[in-house]
Amino acid sequence: MEGVLNRAKEYALKEGRVDKLANELYTEYRACDQKAIELVEEKVKSQGFKNLNEYKESFKPEIAKKINAMSDAEMTKFLKENNFPQSYIDKVNSGSTTREKMIDDIANRKVDTEVNPTVRSLIEKDYCGNDMLSDIVDAVFDGSPKNQAGEEVKISYGHGKEYYEGNTVSKRSEIMANYGAIELQPVDSTKRLKQIRETFGDEFADTFYDMHMKTYRRDYPDWYLEMMKKEK
Repeated sequence: MEGVLNRAKEYALKEGRVDKLANELYTEYRACDQKAIELVEEKVKSQGFKNLNEYKESFKPEIAKKINAMSDAEMTKFLKENNFPQSYIDKVNSGSTTREKMIDDIANRKVDTEVNPTVRSLIEKDYCGNDMLSDIVDAVFDGSPKNQAGEEVKISYGHGKEYYEGNTVSKRSEIMANYGAIELQPVDSTKRLKQIRETFGDEFADTFYDMHMKTYRRDYPDWYLEMMKKEK
């Protein structure tokens, strides 16, 4: 399997294939993100706010009151419970991140709890498979997608380098799970499967197609499986 993944990576690097796919996926994601912001902004305007920024500012007095009453230990616990990374917590504890900045960041998080579900809903509706295909790119490139020039390739989703370091099984499982999910999507599956084949090559596409057929469609008769394979 490591050989298949390495050859897929080499294929994707040639002729700017991974750049092309990443650009398509990220452009879709940004369009989706912007649409989600517009929808949430409409929602907050109906509540009497001028825009999302005014909505965000409305949270700050209560957040500041809560934060300023906390000890350092309580602050650390609060940030951990709200899924702030340890690197951020270290900056807060060292004083390199001010309480004013932290209050702003927490207010942004509260806005994100409104925006993110809307993004997810739009992805599933209008850009089906974007997140799954982004995760496949991330896995093939060991959590750190780069192009032939060694430049970082920006994608919409992914687990990151630490998740995959030295773990071929995780890469294979991640790709298989997302490939299978794309195959089973009611919309856009043909488009996404074509993008996979064009970016990573026939060997990669056929390998995961065969694994998917054995895993999800093993109970189908041979004639049907052969017909499905020809259609691909």
